Amino acid sequence: MPATSPGEQMESHKISRFLIVDENKESAMVFKILLMNQQFQNITIIDGNTDPTQTIEHKRIQFILVAWEGSVMNGSAVVQRILAKRHLRYLPILIYSNNMSGEEENLVKELNLPYIIKYPLEDESEVINLLMQMITEEENLNPIEHRIRQVEGHISDGQYELAIHEIEPALEHVAFQLKAHTLLGEIYLTQESFQQAEISFNSALSIEANHTPALQSMAKVYQKTNRPHDAIDLLKKMSTQSPYNIQTLLSLGVNYVSVEDYDNAKIAFNRVKELDPSNPSANDELGKIAFQQGDYEKARELLAGTQNSEEIIRHFNNLAIGLVSRGQHKIGIETYEIAISLMKDAKHLHILQYNLGLAYRKAREFKKAFNTLLICCEDNLDFPKPYAALVRVIKEMEANQISYDRVRAKELKKAKATNRTGKLF
Repeated sequence: MPATSPGEQMESHKISRFLIVDENKESAMVFKILLMNQQFQNITIIDGNTDPTQTIEHKRIQFILVAWEGSVMNGSAVVQRILAKRHLRYLPILIYSNNMSGEEENLVKELNLPYIIKYPLEDESEVINLLMQMITEEENLNPIEHRIRQVEGHISDGQYELAIHEIEPALEHVAFQLKAHTLLGEIYLTQESFQQAEISFNSALSIEANHTPALQSMAKVYQKTNRPHDAIDLLKKMSTQSPYNIQTLLSLGVNYVSVEDYDNAKIAFNRVKELDPSNPSANDELGKIAFQQGDYEKARELLAGTQNSEEIIRHFNNLAIGLVSRGQHKIGIETYEIAISLMKDAKHLHILQYNLGLAYRKAREFKKAFNTLLICCEDNLDFPKPYAALVRVIKEMEANQISYDRVRAKELKKAKATNRTGKLF
């Protein structure tokens, strides 16, 4: 069951589902008892071995308490994993810590997480008052904050024009202009309206020059408009000022990759892994670099647990398409074959299989094209493109008097007819 979306949070609601992320059972129980004494019963506790976002989504968590110190996944990694997901970014988070450094305090400010308490607790009543204040604020949102969350819901649903229309009133309220301009820029960025996105981010930065979300998004504009060195300069400066910000480091690494500076990219991604050892995005990016550099076993290891198999497959597909389009059929075909072996258990594998079949056809390896496209069709009866390509390959094979497995072709034809998809031979 998915977590409560920003749109759903728009409705008046009562906070009742809590998550405590803490590997120390004693301190976790202290906060559980505090909540239970306030008549809250739906309380889940997890340690650093569990990805918090999965628990939040499965249990529809509404309020999170995070221990900053942790040996497996510390509070910095926990909150940044949560905030990296758009539909979770507005969940109220209370952090408790016994030794937060100055740089970590700066990070918490960047992440707009104002509620931090000292642990061990000095005054339980103050903590209870803060908890109840946070809950009351969440249950009684300011109308403009209400609207902004509704906009987030529209963005998640792909309703960008409606989102733009709904954000306009927030632009008129001084207290919300920074957030509204940044959010408007994110909408334009998603729509690939890069000039308008840049204008919106500059408007946000005119209000607060060091507003991290606007700066991070501006770097994406630079990346998307073929200005990777501008993005790198900006992100390097940001990562120096705030060395614990994982999103900044990930974006820096991605931009280094775009200019084929793989050494500095690996430094950035490995820094992320120092902060969050099992960070899935860092593993994905390092896996893609390993693949690019021919270290396929390392790529297999890093990509084994990817949560973004479709994005990884499309990345490999784009690499191979580029090679084939430049006439490098052999290397392109090898790229497809290795990618398929790495991602053999992933969804969306048919994208690679289909394009491998096309690459074989371009290389005039018709039998391999036939077999690859046939398997792709058999495994994906609702995907029409490989079937159309297979028809063309069969015609070319017949024109060149090349034999093929007619029995399997006829069986596929029957299966397609039964499935009521595709065009028959």
